[in-house]
Amino acid sequence: MKDDAWRNRYVIAHKHLTKNLHSVNPCIAQVLQIWWKQFNDLRLISMKDIMTTNEAYELQDFCFVCKRHIEAAGNVLTHQWIPTIQAVFLQGSKKRLIPEPKQAVKMKHFYNCLACIMTYNLQTLCLKSMKEFTDYVMDVGGNNQGFIINLGFQNEAIEFDPTFRQFKDQLCLLYDYLIDACRQSPRLETILYQDYTEATRATLKVYINIFFCKQSTSTKQSFVSLMSGLLFLMKV
Repeated sequence: MKDDAWRNRYVIAHKHLTKNLHSVNPCIAQVLQIWWKQFNDLRLISMKDIMTTNEAYELQDFCFVCKRHIEAAGNVLTHQWIPTIQAVFLQGSKKRLIPEPKQAVKMKHFYNCLACIMTYNLQTLCLKSMKEFTDYVMDVGGNNQGFIINLGFQNEAIEFDPTFRQFKDQLCLLYDYLIDACRQSPRLETILYQDYTEATRATLKVYINIFFCKQSTSTKQSFVSLMSGLLFLMKV
């Protein structure tokens, strides 16, 4: 009798988890596999390509190349990652693995679960890209061959072109581009269902923890502090 009671409780719990624990859904599991197998090595800026020049960059040229990389990575997310996931869910819908629209509450929770996983993937991509970018910029004389700075003499003073302030503004702006590139992906349900239009299509909300950025040496904040120090020295 005890075994039967335990078995009944197990069956009930199993059915409840299978129905409500969306992270074990086969479609959700495939989303994780797709990222780690196909997109885990993706970076918003490929520092390997940046380093192939083996020579110093002009600031303007460096920023242009980085923006092209970010744009290309964004196209990979839009035209490869999202359609691949979309295909998985279309197949899952045929196999009745996805909640139907009439199950409004369950459907909402299901796609919130999916959004959390996709957002985590994008957040990881963003943080890894920021770290590798910062490591490269800081590694002057190593993998980074430096930047070309022209010297001029005006008003009885030596001037730098570009100025350190221009370096700070332009390089820090690239961090904003990195973050923005990860905030363009739509929530999948807004693509799968016709109830959503371009105007109502929500995007995945990628959040970059400011506290983490301030504590890490591989972040925008540490770079801003370094450049501010250089600006102070220049004023002296």
